[in-house]
Amino acid sequence: MSDCQPAKEALPSIYEAFADAIARQDSAELATFYTADTIIVPPGADLVSGVDGVPGYFDAFFALGIKRCSFEILDVDQQGGG
Repeated sequence: MSDCQPAKEALPSIYEAFADAIARQDSAELATFYTADTIIVPPGADLVSGVDGVPGYFDAFFALGIKRCSFEILDVDQQGGG
């Protein structure tokens, strides 16, 4: 089993940057947190596939009036890359 401590230490700052982008309603910046093979599964809506769809997803998200988010890290598991 590999040590996940570096990932555990990095996640809070990544989550903070993500939450800050949500607070600014910056859809383009939010897209930088996703990869080309992203699939977002919003409840009751169509799948969002690929990073190009991410800004539109968050624009719709913001249209609902959402202006902040929070996260709780439950577990970190490293796979691949040793």
